[in-house]
Amino acid sequence: MTRVVPALAVIILVGCGPGLQLNPGAAFPPRVSDREPAVILPIDTSQAIAAADPSVAGVAVAAGLSQALGGRGVVAQPVLDWVGTLARELPEAIRAQVDEGRFTLNTGDAERIAANLHNLLPGLVAELARRGVTIPEGAMVRYVLTFSSRNLREASAGTARLESIGAVYDTETRQVVSYLRTVHTVENEARALMVGLAAIYEEMARRLLGLSGSR
Repeated sequence: MTRVVPALAVIILVGCGPGLQLNPGAAFPPRVSDREPAVILPIDTSQAIAAADPSVAGVAVAAGLSQALGGRGVVAQPVLDWVGTLARELPEAIRAQVDEGRFTLNTGDAERIAANLHNLLPGLVAELARRGVTIPEGAMVRYVLTFSSRNLREASAGTARLESIGAVYDTETRQVVSYLRTVHTVENEARALMVGLAAIYEEMARRLLGLSGSR
């Protein structure tokens, strides 16, 4: 299937991947709403768009996520510097665990990364508010959405293959709820890569939260 993003006529060829993987021990879809939204952790684009400043590219990529989710997600991109390496480490840790058939982050380096996330959460809402991002009053940060992509080098002249992973993590049960890996071919130019990643993540987010009606 070929998907065209009209803004820049960027052609995205929908590629391979095992499809949506669900934790059999977790309720799906997770209960999120505009009153109890998921928090979308900052996205580190450094491995996907080397030619662009991650602080700029990340904002462009994440900009439409909240709208795409109908307000069911709060984009935490403004705190990328505050979150630090966790933005990249968490999705990679989840990938490693799910690849081994586990939906928990309770072994080895994954356990350390999960602990870092839980230590960060109490101050996250306050830091977001300080930077102008509001979460509904009284909302609990239970579900976290996290994404990461890497450029797998040129697929053909003028194009690049992007491997993207995304997951929903339940901070209450400390388990991965859903996980998705995709590979897409996108025009290999910084602005086109940003537009392409934005479209990829918006679709992934809907699927990870069970909003698209497809698995």
